[in-house]
Amino acid sequence: MHDAAVEDPRAASRDPGGEREARRQAREDRRGPSAERSGVMIPDRRKRLPLEAPLMRVVATAGIVGIAVVIAAIMDSQSSQGWLIGLVASIVSLVLAAVLWSSRRL
Repeated sequence: MHDAAVEDPRAASRDPGGEREARRQAREDRRGPSAERSGVMIPDRRKRLPLEAPLMRVVATAGIVGIAVVIAAIMDSQSSQGWLIGLVASIVSLVLAAVLWSSRRL
């Protein structure tokens, strides 16, 4: 027995931006004031300097390259085949870069 007068509040609004903003606001209301929340290492996007996010991505990308170099050096010290070293380092780099660049936090 579904009452016809009770509707889904999201059905009334077909604007995706409006729905997204309403969900964000509802989350903020549930979380409480930001001063009472525990701190995080990376501040909210709206509170960062314009070049901070690209700089963080460049530093993280350099870290990914460093990880691939370390993996390649370890594999070389174990006398692995060159093609295998390249394959493993490339796959690890691609996976880590995909995770980094898909991050909404950065």
